[in-house]
Amino acid sequence: MNKLFPLSAERHAHKLWQRTQNWSFLSQRSLLPVVILELPSACAAMPLAFVKQDPDRFHLVAVLGTAQDRSLAVGPMGQWRPAHYPAMFSTYPFVLMDDKEDGQMVGIDESTGLVGIDSGSPFFDESGEPSREVKEIVAQLKQVAVSRLATQKAVQSLADSGLFDPLEMTVNQTRLRGLYYLNEKKLRALPADRVKTLLDCGALTLAFAQLFSLSRFRLLEEWAKAGTVPAQLKDLDLNTLFDDKDDLIKF
Repeated sequence: MNKLFPLSAERHAHKLWQRTQNWSFLSQRSLLPVVILELPSACAAMPLAFVKQDPDRFHLVAVLGTAQDRSLAVGPMGQWRPAHYPAMFSTYPFVLMDDKEDGQMVGIDESTGLVGIDSGSPFFDESGEPSREVKEIVAQLKQVAVSRLATQKAVQSLADSGLFDPLEMTVNQTRLRGLYYLNEKKLRALPADRVKTLLDCGALTLAFAQLFSLSRFRLLEEWAKAGTVPAQLKDLDLNTLFDDKDDLIKF
């Protein structure tokens, strides 16, 4: 279970942190959110698809498994197999966490074993300010937060244009369900003014990245043959992956 605490000098001034080398904390996540800023490398390293959260609301995800509770992207020793690290998790143990008053803030997941007092880098410098490395991570979180909003607007523009169809695919003798892909024929049939709207909001970039990534579904078969972390049953809650709150980051 995650133990999230807001980043603060009071709690973390005398603690140290390390970057994750073990991705077992994602071993039960077969779907991970993807944002526009990471598309150039993400679409070449993992299959992408759309999932429907509500009747009219879709999200862009990386498909990393054929079962809801097991990721094929995490190896038996916690190694990350894809050639791309997911933007929303590459900053671990730093994450965005909900703040009832101000939207979201920087939090530290202390359940990861990456926070302690014996080894690692300091959260704060001698003057009590966040260290240079922490400031860089906070800046990265801000970029991801902004990109999340842009991604959701782009995905919704594609959905409103009626471009998604169910993805019918079988991987490892398992029929994938609940996934959608962009229908290129429908895209090409759109009037020019609608295509211009999709271009302006970045939706076309996202659309062709998802189509390009379809060939990467073969990676699921390769990863399955290589073995995974033993699974523990856990429901996938899409509401924890995607929220509609403004992404405000503060200390």
